Amino acid sequence: MKLLPFTLRMDNYGFLDKGGTWMKRLLLAATLTSLLAGCTDAPEAEKAEPQKLTFKQDHQTIQIIPLYDAYQSYVDATLKEPTENGALFEKHVLAAKHKWIEKEKLTDTYTDRRILEIPTDNAEELNKTIAYLKKHQDSIHQQIKKSLQTSIDALPRTEKLTVFVAPYNVHNAADIQRFGGVSGFASGTDQFTLYLAKDFSKDTLANAVAHEYHHTVA
Repeated sequence: MKLLPFTLRMDNYGFLDKGGTWMKRLLLAATLTSLLAGCTDAPEAEKAEPQKLTFKQDHQTIQIIPLYDAYQSYVDATLKEPTENGALFEKHVLAAKHKWIEKEKLTDTYTDRRILEIPTDNAEELNKTIAYLKKHQDSIHQQIKKSLQTSIDALPRTEKLTVFVAPYNVHNAADIQRFGGVSGFASGTDQFTLYLAKDFSKDTLANAVAHEYHHTVA
């Protein structure tokens, strides 16, 4: 809510007149400030959407949507209530992604095979990964876009595409090294998700984009 500026003016003849006008004004101002301050937090549904990247290729709309804010909300919540880890992951992460899928009218075919969309066993490490990905979000988006453009040139598509980007939620060093810090999953012909660790390989990211894109057209 945008607050309209207002000014309290002290009477020329001193801090208080005989009727206590200045004190009444001060109390009224304090009450108004308190009430208006409670209106500044927007409802969850009205919060700013993540900074997605949208571009056109072969007359089709391509979107890259980061899920970092959803994961951050989850991490913040589970650090406070670790015993509710599973429920909080579903509430903050899965629900947020499902809203995007419904909003964009995407075909979600293989929901039972999302092996990387699970509650974390290391919230602190996940927090570090989110911070790294958010810091480098623009360059990550451009890398994904470049790889998509190359893939679409090689394999043209006839429908829109949405690419979700999420933090790698498996903190096993051997797994991260084996996969180059990148994994992915195509859950429909119009969407796939990339999962990135904070030390991911750019070459592996390019290969993962091409691989998952192939699943959406093959």
